[in-house]
Amino acid sequence: MIDDKNYFEELFRTYYSQLFFIAKGILLDEGVAEEIVQDVFIKIWESGGLPKIDGSLKAYLAVMTRNHCIDYLRRQNSAKHLQTVSLDNRNVRAALLDVESDDFIREELFADPVVSALRRAINELPAQCQQIFRLSRFEGYSHAQIAEMLNISVSTVKTQLSRALQKLRKEMTVGG
Repeated sequence: MIDDKNYFEELFRTYYSQLFFIAKGILLDEGVAEEIVQDVFIKIWESGGLPKIDGSLKAYLAVMTRNHCIDYLRRQNSAKHLQTVSLDNRNVRAALLDVESDDFIREELFADPVVSALRRAINELPAQCQQIFRLSRFEGYSHAQIAEMLNISVSTVKTQLSRALQKLRKEMTVGG
């Protein structure tokens, strides 16, 4: 439990930037990510501290941050936000590798049903559409780079991305 303001401040200084990086990777919005991480620490402070944690403190805080992000996205109930809830993006992967290398944290962070539904929806896209979507959204390639890699036109890349987003929005709305 947090009996000491100094301990809490040290906890904040030690973990804030890592948790912010995770939240930003999930939400893709620095302002909201900042608010979410602050909310995590406020919740810890208001509850009088952390419960007894058997595993890694870093893993616990990362999962807590991830849960707050998912809750925020659910409250938004927006297809725009749901299409970005991919925990496969390289920023989140980098953050997770930095936070903890054991399998526990990755399993916990990827357990959310929204994320699972999004993964299934992406996997159900036609092969080329899925490949273009993954290269764009998860690997960070530009339209021109994707077109060159796949030997197709930039227009085809844009069309395929548009189709992918439409299908994902449809799948991620209630009743799909």
